[in-house]
Formats: sequence, structure tokens, C-alpha cells
Amino acid sequence: ALSAGDSSEATSRFRAAAAADDDIGRRAKVLLARIELPQSPQSYLSYDTHRDGSGYLVVEVRNNSPVAVRDVRVELEIDDKKDKLHQRDVVTFRRAIAAGDSARKTSRIGPLPGPSAEKKVEVRIVEADVAE
Repeated sequence: ALSAGDSSEATSRFRAAAAADDDIGRRAKVLLARIELPQSPQSYLSYDTHRDGSGYLVVEVRNNSPVAVRDVRVELEIDDKKDKLHQRDVVTFRRAIAAGDSARKTSRIGPLPGPSAEKKVEVRIVEADVAE
């Protein structure tokens, strides 16, 4: 199905095969990630945020997929009228992040006034490419 250009059918078949807990299932998970990850990075990558010692927002991206990823783009925005904060940033992780690993970068958002402001930041993983 994939070689015929029917990615929907291929995705369906790989998803069914990925349910198996054997070598075929593991290979199907890798192939499924290769198909889906570029269109839906948030399904395979997660994030966490915290403030650094200077109050700037640090974003950590965790690769939960079975393949290495690169060029991960994360959009960050805080719009807090109470604290009169409106800042946006895009953080890009160009280097490969191996399957199961994570990477972190400090953003240009900050300095944040306190831990409560950190929780008001909207985070979106909008892009990622398979590195392998």
C-alpha cells in the first residue's frame, strides 16, 4: 500500500501490525512513526517547561518515538494580561534527538515573574523530521 502511494491504507496496516509484541510489531512501529511523525509530531514528542535561574523559560522535548528526530520546532507564547506579559518565541532543536532521549533549550521568554507565569505559557510542537 505504501509503495502504491496509499499512505492511509499503509498507516492502517502498520498500526495493526504494531500491536504485536514481536520483531514484526517493532518494525511496524518504526515504519508507522516514519509516516506519521512529520504530520503529527505532538503524537510522538512531549515537552516540559521550567524557569532557569534568571527566570527565562526552558523547554525540554522528549522523543517518545522509536526513531531519532531532528529539526523539532516548538512555538511558545504567553499572554498574561494580569502580569502584562505578552511574549512569543520559536525554539528549534536542529540536532538529532535519539529515540527515548530528550533535549532542552532556553527560550527568549522571560524573565517570568514567578512559577505561576510559567504555567500560563502555551506550548505547541509544530514540526519535526525523522533523522534516520
